[in-house]
Order: sequence, then structure tokens, then C-alpha cells
Amino acid sequence: MHDRKDRIAELGADVVFVAFDEPDELRAKLVADVDLAFPLAYDPARESYRQWGLQRVAWWKIWLDPGVWKAYARLLASVSGCAAGAPTRFSSAETSW
Repeated sequence: MHDRKDRIAELGADVVFVAFDEPDELRAKLVADVDLAFPLAYDPARESYRQWGLQRVAWWKIWLDPGVWKAYARLLASVSGCAAGAPTRFSSAETSW
């Protein structure tokens, strides 16, 4: 996503990563060594997922998909090792969907 940040801005779009894990877990396990370059929102109730029409999917539909493994391989190959900032708590009261 770093290499596309300028293109995203040219399109007038914004990117936000949304996660439902606890902020301490996010920092320790997911983003400790990653420079996200975009805001990270904390959405424990998955309000944003519902607003966007997203739903849960069976684990095998994700983890057995070769495309997922390719995407993770590319991501891991591009990790810069920079520490990420603290996630932001997400609330539908703070945004308008």
C-alpha cells in the first residue's frame, strides 16, 4: 500500500485499516514491526463491518485460498520494520456512514 499511497491520494480516496482486536494485542501481535502508513481503527463490536455489508467467512475459504498466501508473501517481503503508531478506537458515533 505504501507504493500506492500517492495514487490513492490522487483519486481523492482515503484508506483506514479496521481491526476488531484489543489495542494492546494489535500493537503487540499485528503491527509492532509494521509501518502501516494509514490510520488503524479499533472496532471491537465490528460496527464498520456491518455498515460496509461485510460478514464472517469460514476459515477454509480464506486460508486455503492461494491468493491469500501470495498476498501475505508479498506483504512479508515488503515489511520495512518500522514501528506503527497506536490504534484508534472506532465508534459509529464518531463517524457518519
